[in-house]
Amino acid sequence: MNILLSEKCTNYCRYCFAQERMRSSVNNFISIDSFKYILDFLHKSKVDHVNLIGGEPLIHPNIIEILKILNDDYKIKTVSIFSGGILPQPKIFEIAKWLLPEKYNFIFNLNNREGYKNNHYNIIVNNIKCLRSSGLDVTISYNIYKELFNYIEIFEVCNYLGINKIRWSLAYPGIRKDTEYIHPVHYPKVRNRVYQFIMDSYNKGYELTLDCQIPLCFFTKKQMSKILFIYPQFYQRLGKCSPAIDVGTNLEVWRCFALYDDIKANLGDFNNVKEIYKFFKTKTDSHLYTEVPEYCTNCEYWKDRICQGGCLSFNIDLINKSRQRRNEYEKLIDSHRNADLMSIREPLLWWLSDCIEDADALLRILYFILKKGDYDLIEEFYDNNKLRLHRLRNPVILYLIAIAFINKKDKKKALAVISEGLRLSQGSNLRQKFMEFLRLTRNELESFEISPFTFNQVSGI
Repeated sequence: MNILLSEKCTNYCRYCFAQERMRSSVNNFISIDSFKYILDFLHKSKVDHVNLIGGEPLIHPNIIEILKILNDDYKIKTVSIFSGGILPQPKIFEIAKWLLPEKYNFIFNLNNREGYKNNHYNIIVNNIKCLRSSGLDVTISYNIYKELFNYIEIFEVCNYLGINKIRWSLAYPGIRKDTEYIHPVHYPKVRNRVYQFIMDSYNKGYELTLDCQIPLCFFTKKQMSKILFIYPQFYQRLGKCSPAIDVGTNLEVWRCFALYDDIKANLGDFNNVKEIYKFFKTKTDSHLYTEVPEYCTNCEYWKDRICQGGCLSFNIDLINKSRQRRNEYEKLIDSHRNADLMSIREPLLWWLSDCIEDADALLRILYFILKKGDYDLIEEFYDNNKLRLHRLRNPVILYLIAIAFINKKDKKKALAVISEGLRLSQGSNLRQKFMEFLRLTRNELESFEISPFTFNQVSGI
């Protein structure tokens, strides 16, 4: 989880998707009480790592008190501080006194020298040098926002400072898209230079990590195979991303800074981090594959649902379109709860396919159809989406589909779904249900009719 200590920044990066917010004249800093509240929330969630971000987190007027709180908090094992590094050196010296090398690490955002005003570049380098002399672990964060980027300069400063860790990312826009970034249609122009940057990093012995995800098509297949051979950890950042979860100074939470202007909630509305994660997975991520971005139309990775087509900020209009359509479907269902399904059969079939990544929505509609007894509709949905359902790996969904096939007396398909359900439900209460279904299918199915129980029973399994 990322805790926003400050909404003010001492730097103005051309690619920053929080640029407008950080340039505000309002000095918003998180209160000590709010900070303690977040830590208690993390304790309840059994989370032992935290990221301190901004703006510039180190300009918080009570930064020393915050560090003291963290030093005394044995439940928080590690802390990463994300800094731009533009602070007076006496301030850095004062802060360094309270930093425990075994607990804290720094990620310094460093641009090429040409991107700074005044003497800021030298100030950053000297401040990093100060922290390194205190024994603190430092990673350089490097963002690529234009085609001709000078990564050699980053190597030189890392060599000067004795740093061997570089965290890199493509720069992405916020929803307003008023910053500098490389659009996916232009990725082929920068592909080879990024590839060379990665190869040179490896040859020089740098530990390279990838921050935000990149589309699977960014590199050629040949380039990708070489990259994954030397940096296999990149695999976790290819194609898809997950909610980062940022907490603002007023305890607002949002999915990630690129989607700051999208959906927000309040930390107090949740019991733990998992609930926040699920909230944004449902509200945002479940809409990823309902509308295809123009530049992904013929992409094999998109069709296989293993790549989301780049940063979600590029496709927020498509996500909103899907949200609107899903609301319309839900209204349609509500208005036909006591009617025959034939009149809305096609919209239901479309909606089923549309919301596969939204497990809660899929459960609701499958349950609705089961209660109506339209097993043919569920069969058609299953036949058209076997691969996607397999990738979903959700045994509760398979449980409902198995009920439909058993009630249809289709032994072959029932066995296929039950076998998959048994494999995915190991260690859960649902496994016993699948075992009961398996015993049923060993007999003739003509005399059996299974009820889907109540929705609360189904969703609570």
